[in-house]
Amino acid sequence: MYIVAVEAATAHRDAMRAVMEQRKRLGGNYTPEETAARARRLHDRLNEGRRRR
Repeated sequence: MYIVAVEAATAHRDAMRAVMEQRKRLGGNYTPEETAARARRLHDRLNEGRRRR
């Protein structure tokens, strides 16, 4: 009985992690560091496009 409860709790935890990751990707719920990194990448890509012209 105990093993089944542990397996169920583990499965629930894994499912919740997957849901949270999906919400993070879809909802834009990023940490300040992630937001800054995304802004830097976007800025770099824009500058690269300008240099090609």
